[in-house]
Formats: sequence, structure tokens, C-alpha cells
Amino acid sequence: MRVTISERDAVAVAAVDSSILQENVPMLRARLSQLLEENRRWIVIDLSKANYLSSMGVAVIVDVKLKANKANGDVKLACVNQLIRSLLDITNVTRKMDIFSTVDEAIEAVKKEAREREE
Repeated sequence: MRVTISERDAVAVAAVDSSILQENVPMLRARLSQLLEENRRWIVIDLSKANYLSSMGVAVIVDVKLKANKANGDVKLACVNQLIRSLLDITNVTRKMDIFSTVDEAIEAVKKEAREREE
């Protein structure tokens, strides 16, 4: 698994290129933590190429979201398939994390949230 980082409208987009399994969770944690260390606190995670998300992967995403929130930022998910959505529903992650159909929608939501926090 690889996580490709790009920047769009001051939002870091972390695109995962395959399923997030137990064995690649440390790499996911490292890449997302690196973004926060670089003060890139607005993050969209693109899961369009992920067919599966392990429970440890969920824990990493939630942890990064909490850290981003503490830094006055946020993490949004985009392009989540039905299997992953079901897991996020069962674990109540959907109550605390915004999920969007497209990366563009997630970026627009981030930009709106950032503007509102500045006001």
C-alpha cells in the first residue's frame, strides 16, 4: 500500500492506493502523522482505491482526526465504499467524522469549515 500526498486549495489529500490491512497500518500512521508534524492540519483521506479498512486502520484515522482537531484542523473521508461505510457505521465513527462521495466535495467542506473557524 502507498499513500500519495497532494495539495489542493491548502488541503492535504492523502490518497490510499489499496486496502488498509493490519500490516500496512504503521505506514498509514506514519504518513498521516507526518502531515500533522508539517502543520498540515486540514486533511482529506481518499479511499477510492481501498476495498477494505481494518479496525486498526479505523483507529489510526480516528487518532489523526483527534490530533488535527487539537491543532484547530480536521480530517474528512472521501470515496468510501459500502463495506468500509458499514464498518464506520458499526463503530460509530460516522457520528464523529464527515464522509463525502468525492474528494472535491470533501475539499469544499474543509474550505468552508476553515473559513467559519477564522470568522
